[in-house]
Amino acid sequence: RTSVSSTDPALERHCSRFNARVDEIISRLRDSLVGREVPLVDADSTDADSPACQREFWVSDTFFRATDRYISARVKIYAYNGGAHGMTYFHAFNYDTRAGEFMDNARLLDYTRKADVEKLLDARLDNPDGCFTDRPRLGNSTAVNFSAGEMIFTYPPYALGPYSCGAAEIVVPLKELGKAVKARL
Repeated sequence: RTSVSSTDPALERHCSRFNARVDEIISRLRDSLVGREVPLVDADSTDADSPACQREFWVSDTFFRATDRYISARVKIYAYNGGAHGMTYFHAFNYDTRAGEFMDNARLLDYTRKADVEKLLDARLDNPDGCFTDRPRLGNSTAVNFSAGEMIFTYPPYALGPYSCGAAEIVVPLKELGKAVKARL
């Protein structure tokens, strides 16, 4: 369970709101996956007419920033419901406690400077074996987070290349992004 808290009562209200939003997204995704009609059979089953299907659902989080002003966390969700492999999903949760609002990518970045940002993403993509075949773009990054000095762009499997390449994380210093960053991070 992803959770932040504070001993300051005013800040704790924001932490509770943040936690509730994260829990809502995780629960909604879990419920949508569990609701699918996939037969479940114990591994020890001998019923030849029932296909065996193990389900998996796990969640992990990474906090990039948690201060009295900002919370920036990435939640990684892996779900397997049968088939060749499971799927990995990333969700960014960026929250401004002073404004009492979640910040989407458009609030973080000036999209009129999209070309400049994408040049930086191209330059910073770690792809030594050439596995990724697509260029990183703002549109195919599912999670954009920030720390005190950098912005982190996360691309799920399939966004930049085959599933076997895995996910990609590109870190760009805020100084390099310059005026493309709208919020005062």
